[in-house]
This record gives sequence, structure tokens and C-alpha cells, in this order.
Amino acid sequence: MTIYDKMTKIVTFILILGVVLLAGAPPVSAMNVNIPDANLRRGINEAIGGAADAAIPEAVMRGWTFFIASHLQIRSITGMEKAINLTSLNMSNNSIANISAVSGLTKLTSLDMSNNSIANISAVSRLTKLTTLNLGRNRLTTISSVSGLTKLKTLRLGNNSISDISPLVSNTGLGTGDWVNLEANPLSYASIYTHIPALKARGANVGFTNRTPTTLTKVSGDAQTGEPSTALTNPFVTEVKDGATPATTFEGVPVTFAVTAGGGTLSATSVATDATGRAQVTLTLGTTGQQTVTATVTHGGQTLTQTFTATVNNVPPTFTSAATFSVAENTTAVGTVVSTDTDTQDSVTGYTLTGGADSAKFSITNAGVLTFAAAPNYEAPGDLVSTTPANAAGNNEYIVVVTATSGTSARQATATQTLTITVTDVNEVPGQPAIPTVTSVAATPTNLTVSWAEPTNTGPTITYNLRYRKSSEVSWTPSNYAGTDRRTTLTGLAGGNTYEVQVLAKNVEGDSPWSDSGTGATAYHPEDIDSDGDVDMADLVSVVNNFGSATPGRNDVDGDNDVDAADIRAVFAAILAGQAAAAPSHVARTAETLQAYVQQLKQDGMLDVNLQRGLAVLEELLEPFLVPEETVLLRNYPNPFNPETWFPYELSSSADVTFAIYSVNGTLVRLLSLGYQSAGVYRSQGRAAYWDGRNALGESVASGIYFYTFTAGEFSATGKLLIRK
Repeated sequence: MTIYDKMTKIVTFILILGVVLLAGAPPVSAMNVNIPDANLRRGINEAIGGAADAAIPEAVMRGWTFFIASHLQIRSITGMEKAINLTSLNMSNNSIANISAVSGLTKLTSLDMSNNSIANISAVSRLTKLTTLNLGRNRLTTISSVSGLTKLKTLRLGNNSISDISPLVSNTGLGTGDWVNLEANPLSYASIYTHIPALKARGANVGFTNRTPTTLTKVSGDAQTGEPSTALTNPFVTEVKDGATPATTFEGVPVTFAVTAGGGTLSATSVATDATGRAQVTLTLGTTGQQTVTATVTHGGQTLTQTFTATVNNVPPTFTSAATFSVAENTTAVGTVVSTDTDTQDSVTGYTLTGGADSAKFSITNAGVLTFAAAPNYEAPGDLVSTTPANAAGNNEYIVVVTATSGTSARQATATQTLTITVTDVNEVPGQPAIPTVTSVAATPTNLTVSWAEPTNTGPTITYNLRYRKSSEVSWTPSNYAGTDRRTTLTGLAGGNTYEVQVLAKNVEGDSPWSDSGTGATAYHPEDIDSDGDVDMADLVSVVNNFGSATPGRNDVDGDNDVDAADIRAVFAAILAGQAAAAPSHVARTAETLQAYVQQLKQDGMLDVNLQRGLAVLEELLEPFLVPEETVLLRNYPNPFNPETWFPYELSSSADVTFAIYSVNGTLVRLLSLGYQSAGVYRSQGRAAYWDGRNALGESVASGIYFYTFTAGEFSATGKLLIRK
């Protein structure tokens, strides 16, 4: 017996008992209750002896005094609001999120909604007669709705996400002998060390997962600098966690902050951690030197501390060198940046690149020597768009921001200068390309792939030309390639031949010499089974005859160690591709010849299983290319069938095609409109008409005999089929 069967018997018993308790109550209404949740509706009907989807009278639900529907995967309890005489309700271990339907069940004294997905319990605030309430293992974060339930004797709230339990303290009814379960909740500091002791002092029994502040860490704000007597930009932020595994943040823990060195004032001296376990203060700096602030948590004789520091800035340095430089292309040296520090207490300690659209293209030493990381090219400028200052991309004006640093440690100060570096032109032509790499293309034997390395070039953008010849030839054939990519494919070559290829590089300032020759050979077509240089019917017949062979040889076109349908399709596709430029009649003749070959083999008989499978694949491929002499309806297959069948047919001329399926009494069950179909053969499952055994409403039809009528233009024929379930 399944868990569901067991629960159904329990629910049946409870419902019958509940109805008996109010059997004498007069009927309130003959109306039915809307129960949208199928699992709840099925459970109720099975309990009261109704069909799974039968209507549930409101009078029946009004007769219940208690109800259990657990472990039924219920998502919605809509409709339960009609059970207004319930005193006990258990719908635990379901998938319920919304319990608003219970808000009017004011006679309830016991409610169990544990192990669901409930986050909002405002509906229970009206259930003031409750003595037992179980909301464990849900998604609760706030419990304010229980503050007025003063008759509670047992309250289970374990395994939620509750932090603040002050509403329980506000509940004046909780006291001597009452039970409250708060285990496995992230309770706040105040909840553990103020509210729970208050409940216990009133005599309540409280179960909870104890937490103590165990770690105090710095989150952010440390080691800031600022101007004298000004507030720091960012606060000092600490975080408190408990000792759990893994540790979790702790809300409500008091953190004390104090300035312990250097002066300055704080925005607060005692702050409780927030819902994320964090507390923060902002420091207003003193007038000089380094400031120190200590954060402290004291609990149970243990003291946790963290120290933050901040530094008062000194006077920033001043740049004395020009903000513009001019550099000839192909050189890296730019110039030297100079600055001074007027503060006698500090001196300039170094320079860094800290911004500008083009800073990544430069480097600078501590002495201020600025260089390009790579020599610039005037004809291919690499400068980017700049917004501050505004400067267009690609005009050979590079923008960088240099930062000068003075002082050390807490006295460190910085200043920035935006530089414009202008690159001037020098003319040059590209170098000779290296020998290109020439490789065959296995999938296309008449192609060769050519790739080459970029030659030396400090000038404008390079474009490339290619030329090629057979190794046995003297004259070169120019390729139609002219582009910037260093890879291309030569097409239309002769298979099985060795070719020489050369590359020329050019820019607007001149051409390079032709490269030395790279060589490569074209391959034979993998579909050319007999290697005669032509993919034809002989290759296709070879693959069909070797279908499923343990020694496939070249018949395994796709190299998967098996001669299968994929290999037949590959050769067939290659034959069609080779005839793409031929007249349609030529393709049709090829298909007819292959069909005759198939029919001859079938007539000869004694075909092994593999050859039969291969011929079936070939016949399916030939269907789109064959035109029969007359239109015929073939027998559907399978027949008998369950639940689907196919209707094969042949069209001697194009026509609108329909299949009408009738029951034995002549009623139309389904009309299959296939639309306008071209003349051809439609036998395979991929082309034949298909029926899924359903009527026009999508319902499965009953077992029995049916008739179907095939109509194609003026042609019409009828057949019989049998559904057997």
C-alpha cells in the first residue's frame, strides 16, 4: 500500500468522524464548493466516497469538525474557508504557500501547517481560539500575527527564518506550562538574551538554538584617507557572526566604537548589528596624522575587537612638465614627466598611469620616464575615444592620465595630469610574407586551405593576394582572394593533385615580393568509394550492399566504424550535389534507375537483414524524386494499431490531399488536411500521412473498426483500419 493510499484511508476516517459529530446539524446550503486544487479535491472525494472530480457540497464541508490532509502534495487550500465548523485542521507536509482561506475558521483550536512553503501568516491573527499552532519548517521571517493569540498552549515555529520574537513577549497569554519551539531559527541577540528570558520568567518552556557572538570582522572602510576635519567617504563596517557551522551573521548585537588614537569624532559610539549582522559608524577626521578607531563586542566575559585606521592627507604635488608630447611612429620613447611637492614634510616618490582612454598602451617609471608599450603605427592608429578630454578615436592622439605620489604611509598624497601624445608619420612598405601553409580539406576534395603569418609591417593596413599552380605547371593562376585575413580557401581545384601557392602583401605605400611557395595536395572525396574521381551510383550501390558490414573499409563514409544510414545519405547527397547543375529530368532518371535496382534485388529474394535495412534507407531517400504512373492509396501501417498509424500513398500528379476518418456509424472522427502535395511517392513515415489515434478535440478514440477516405484531386479511395488497445 502506498503512502498516498494510507493517507487516503486516514483522511476518509477523519472526515467520516467529523461529519458524524455534526450529523444533526441542519443543511446550510445545496451549493457546491470550488476546490481548484486537484489533489485536495481528490482527497476529499475519496474520503466521502465521491468520484475524483465530483462536486463537493458546501453542506458537507460545514459538517466537519476536524480534518487531516497531509502528504498529498496540495498547493492551494481555496475552498477550505467553507469548513467553518472545524475545530482541528492538519494540512502539514504539502506545498501550500497561501493560507488566507483559514482566516475565517474562527472555531479552530488546533492548526498544523508545518512542512509547507508559507511566508505570510497574517491569516491566523483572527484565530483567537487556537491553543495549538504548528508552523514549523516553512519560510517565516515575521510572526507579528501571533501576538494576539492569547489562548496558545503549544506553539511550534522551528526551522524557519525568524529573527525577532518580540511578538511572543507581547502575547500576554504565553506563560506557565506553555510550550514554544523556536529551534533552527536565526534568532537575534535581543531575542535570545532578552525576549526568551522574559518568556521563561513567565513560566513558558522555550526550545531554541542558542547563539553567541563568536567572531567580529572588518567588512569595509579600513585604511581610508581624507582631508583634515572632514568626514570620511565610507563608514567603518563590522560584521558579527555566531559559532555555528557554517557561521551565520548575528542581528542585534551591540557593538561599541571608540577613537583610540589621533583624534577625530564618530557618528555614534554604540550600534546594534542590523539584519545582515553589520554595524557601522562614520569618522570625522582630526587635523593631523593617523586616526585609530576600535570596534568592540563584549559578551559572557569574552571581548572581540577590530581596529580601523584612517590618515589625514598631505598637500598634493604640482606638475611642472608640459602636458603634450610628439613622437615619430615606430619608436617607443615619449619623454619625462616632472612634478614637485611644495610640502617640505614630503617629496615626490613616484609616478603611475591611472587613467585615460589609452593608458594600457604606455608604461611609466618611478622617475617619470614615459614610453609606448609597443611602437605606434601612424597608418593604423590605436588611440581610443576619449570623453575627458573629448578626443576622437584613430587620429593618432593618445590620452593618458599620470598620477604623481608624494609622501609615504599615512602622509601619502597624489595629483594627476592628463597628457596628449601625438604620433607623426614615417613611410614604409610591408616585408615579404613567410612560406604559406597549404592543407587539404577532407570534406571537399577540390579545396585547399591556405594560411600564413603576418609579415613585418610598420605601415598602413596590409591586404593580401594569392596565386597558385599545379606542381607540374609553369604558369601561375591568380586567386580571386584580396583581403586582410591571413587564411582563405582555394576552391574548384582538381582532386588528388599537388599545388604550389604563393602570397603577396601590399599596403598603400607599396607591395612586398611574392613569398616562397608552400605546397599541399587535394584529397579524394570520401563519398567516392571506388576512388574513380566521381561520386555516382556505383558508390551508392557499394554502400547499400555493405550495410552493417563488420569490415566496412571505404564504405564507412563518416568514419564511425559502421556502414549505416548516415553513410547511404552522405553518398546520395553527394550524387545530388554533383547533379545540381543538371536538368531535373536527369535527377529523376537517376532516381528511377536506383529504384529499378532496389526492385530487382527484392524480386531476386534471399536478402539478408542488413541488405534489407540498407534498401529501406535508399527507398526513403528516393521517394521525393519518383513520380508514379497513377495515383494509388496503399494500406495503412501498422494495422491493427495503437495508438498511431501511417497512410502511405502515391500521386501521379500534384493535388490537394485529405484523409477523412469515420466511425462505423459514418460519423467524421478526424479530418487530416495535408494541403497541396507535389506528385511523388509518400510511403515512408517521414512522408506518409500520420494519425495519432485522436479525434478533432484531441481525445483518444475508442478501440474498434474505423474507415478512412483518401482524396487527391479527382481521385478518391477508402480503406478500413482497426484500433486495438
